[in-house]
Amino acid sequence: MTNLPVLLIIYDRFDTTAQVLEVLKQVQPPRLYIASDAGHTPDVHQKVLACRNDTEQAIDWICEIKTRYLTVNEGPRFGVGGAITWFFEQEERGVVLEHDCVPLPEFFTFCEHYLEVLKDDLRIFHLGGNNYLPQGTVAPAAYLSRYNHIWGFASWARAWKNYDVHLNQLEQWLEEDWVSEMLPDREERAYWFKRLRQLKAGEVRSWDYPWTLAMWRNRAMALLPGTNMVRNVGFGEQSLHSQDSSHPLNHLKISAPPQAAWPKPEALTYRADLDHAVFRHIYRPPLWLRAIRKWRARS
Repeated sequence: MTNLPVLLIIYDRFDTTAQVLEVLKQVQPPRLYIASDAGHTPDVHQKVLACRNDTEQAIDWICEIKTRYLTVNEGPRFGVGGAITWFFEQEERGVVLEHDCVPLPEFFTFCEHYLEVLKDDLRIFHLGGNNYLPQGTVAPAAYLSRYNHIWGFASWARAWKNYDVHLNQLEQWLEEDWVSEMLPDREERAYWFKRLRQLKAGEVRSWDYPWTLAMWRNRAMALLPGTNMVRNVGFGEQSLHSQDSSHPLNHLKISAPPQAAWPKPEALTYRADLDHAVFRHIYRPPLWLRAIRKWRARS
């Protein structure tokens, strides 16, 4: 059981949504917010309507339900970003799950604990459920990171208020003092500047890059678990961003760090070495590793 409100973001796939709902039935959040963009084609919208209906029918515990069902397609950048803003306009804290992000029940205990003990710690914006470190990497049960992985996360309204999906002042922001502190590595800086500019130009449709930027501009951090507590079940041809089933993030082992090992707030430390390992493993792997992954994807 959890006392946390949950935002569930759905679209046209009830097969994945049903797996998230099975976990929510176990923890029974008292308030469930359901957000759904409109379909981007008439055929897809019929699937969206069916998924909305099936989702509501599957809720079998007593809870307050609020919905945000769009009638015009806004796309993943504005549709998801707007849904999370809607959620945090009504809640001081809570958990955000997309339809294909299936958490362990222990994830809610982890979030409930740290949302409370870190509620006034302005250096923390984000509690993640993911850990993208290479297999075999030793990590603490929880640590601070510059990367706010979003396949299942929790946050506070006091942090989300800094979110700006439009990025109208992007070039000015990229000249500010936070850059040298949050992105000291030249290669990482170049990578993220390129991605942010691509988003601003409409070349990518991500809602989460503005969230990362909001964190960096405020010199804030994410709290990540030392193990992966959320599994993405959406990989494959039907996925918008995760079509490559051979991707290493589709093969993450799932487990919860033991509660007795959770660091106290004063013991939480930033691990630059672990961030660098994630950058090299996921965001900018070496050329030889990229070649191997491309070969495996074609096999």
